[in-house]
Amino acid sequence: MRVSINPELPAYQFKLTTQPLATSPGEIHAVGKIEISIPPSDAIVQTIEANSIWDWGLCQFFTAADVNFDGYLDISFVRDGGAKWASREYYIFDPLSGRYVGNALTQDLAKVKENGISFDSQTREIRAAFIGPWPCGGGLNIYEIQNGRLNEVQKETVEPSDEQCIRETIRWVNGRWSVTVLKEPGLQSSQ
Repeated sequence: MRVSINPELPAYQFKLTTQPLATSPGEIHAVGKIEISIPPSDAIVQTIEANSIWDWGLCQFFTAADVNFDGYLDISFVRDGGAKWASREYYIFDPLSGRYVGNALTQDLAKVKENGISFDSQTREIRAAFIGPWPCGGGLNIYEIQNGRLNEVQKETVEPSDEQCIRETIRWVNGRWSVTVLKEPGLQSSQ
């Protein structure tokens, strides 16, 4: 696939190859590689080895998004996960070298367990949705990048209690933490 990383750069060519190694179920293992070239040359300028819990974690869950809000598309794929969450391996585009690199921010991002992640360039927030325990639905954790590191600015928890759900939102507002606790009706089981 051809990807425009930045309007001022030529399109990059990404070739995703799946070559999973045999392993026990549930283990993170080598599943393939990403070969990056810059057309019209077929010369590979970078190869990234991919590891995932799933043999298809690279090709099915490969994405490109500007995760650090610098105007260049970065790449990621699912490394680990379960029925309600996933964690991704990230590579940031370095415009000086023209290559994808790992750094402290990519290590921080890899620790985020989410069920849908978005990168809002307007607010410069990273929003990680999660699925809470039944019957309460989910919530949203929000991060910002400060000094090249991921900083959590909102953390939600959702817990069932009797026939309601308790949602606690802790948000960094005007230099201090603000806590909001809501009691919401839980889903009723059908009799």
